[in-house]
Amino acid sequence: YVYNFFFNDWTHRTPFSKTTLRDTLRMHNFHEVQAEYFYQLPIVWGNPWLIPLSKHIGRVTPWPMGNDIKFVRFSKEVMLLASAVKPVFETPNVQP
Repeated sequence: YVYNFFFNDWTHRTPFSKTTLRDTLRMHNFHEVQAEYFYQLPIVWGNPWLIPLSKHIGRVTPWPMGNDIKFVRFSKEVMLLASAVKPVFETPNVQP
């Protein structure tokens, strides 16, 4: 699968993957970088054991039906969530 290499290079004009999002944040000197897939389903946030069920429903349900039922729609639309710590730079003491 060649697409894997294409999507993992952040300079290509493509959507981000977990790898490219992490690499981009690190390139800009962010620390403690974390990236993960995020499902916009509040029921999944408190019950992570429902994630496999959500993935399965997203795969087997056709698109027209997915637009009408929110659970199905958001099972198909997986997002990326990243967090990082911005570096703190000390300003030099400038004496007038």
